[in-house]
Amino acid sequence: MYILDLFVGHAQIHRKKLQKLEQKLSKKINQNLKLFDQSIKSEYTRTVYTICLNKFFEFVQSNPGYSSNHKNKIIECDQSTQTDPREIEQSIIDFVISNKKEGKIYSAIRNYVSAICRYYMMNDVNVNTTKINRFMPEFKKSKKDREYKHE
Repeated sequence: MYILDLFVGHAQIHRKKLQKLEQKLSKKINQNLKLFDQSIKSEYTRTVYTICLNKFFEFVQSNPGYSSNHKNKIIECDQSTQTDPREIEQSIIDFVISNKKEGKIYSAIRNYVSAICRYYMMNDVNVNTTKINRFMPEFKKSKKDREYKHE
């Protein structure tokens, strides 16, 4: 029962986070978020991806190197404004490098990149994931594998 209660709690948190994110952003972005949200089957994955995408949007909004027009293009990914996938790739790469400098490990950054790439894929923006993956930190095992002991 505890696991089911925990899962229901995660689902409620997800809905609240998605509602907060939708309130902050424009109508076009809300449509994009709904596409993104409906493309994910697992409730837990939906919760994690929403958190990761929110962090990316916060990074883009807080980055002083981007103009407000550039920020809107990256977040909205509107086909009518001809969003350049290269600009989006560069912002994702900046995000990966920033997380690497903060000391985050490969797995954590991989979660962020997966969510971000899924968002853009669902909104028909093709980003070069091979290029983005070149900036990922090295994968390190957290535990050592050992052989079985026969006693």
